[in-house]
Amino acid sequence: MQGWGNLRNLVPSFLYHMKKLTSLGFACAVIFLSACSKKDEDAKPSNSITGTYELVAMYVKARTELTYKENNDNMKMVSDVEYTTTENTGMLIFEANKVTANAVSYKVNTNFTLETFTNGVSDGQAVEFPFNVTMPKYNSVSSYRLIGEDSLYMDQGMTQIPTGGTGQGTPAIPGGAKFAKINGELIMTAKLNMSGPSMDAGVPGTKTQTIVQISRLKKL
Repeated sequence: MQGWGNLRNLVPSFLYHMKKLTSLGFACAVIFLSACSKKDEDAKPSNSITGTYELVAMYVKARTELTYKENNDNMKMVSDVEYTTTENTGMLIFEANKVTANAVSYKVNTNFTLETFTNGVSDGQAVEFPFNVTMPKYNSVSSYRLIGEDSLYMDQGMTQIPTGGTGQGTPAIPGGAKFAKINGELIMTAKLNMSGPSMDAGVPGTKTQTIVQISRLKKL
């Protein structure tokens, strides 16, 4: 497999970034990462989602693509992961314009797939790797504002705790999400699309990450 030259060095870095995506998954639950399609002038002040909620579960489907040069070849690594969190704990308290996360934690036990491409052609079958994360209990506060009747926007990010072993916090990204109230639960749906230069294992390239995330919060 031609792409395995740098792959051996890049896989540990990929594992770290996949775990950062899991931290960002929680960010979706609290900061709701995505661009809201409605404009601010459509906002109608309302306290319709105020209350105390417990985290029931979070579904995440994420893809990470890393492109780089190896000799004269165009290389690409594509990683996919899909999971629903387990052992969910903690509360989210929505006030009129502020949300507080209190001792939120969860676990992820799944596999992610990794496939390499050389000049647009797959180097072989995708390989599975274990992906197990325990999110430490998390506390944070952020302001928010409602956009229309079914969306909200977080004006500031909240710091996540990455589990990749670097000891550094992952900056949160302000953004929006759609919400719906169904059978006593607040369902938050968010999307994240992010792309930029990367330097993984000393290899310069471009990383693109996409997340679709749905959070279930039960009102107490």
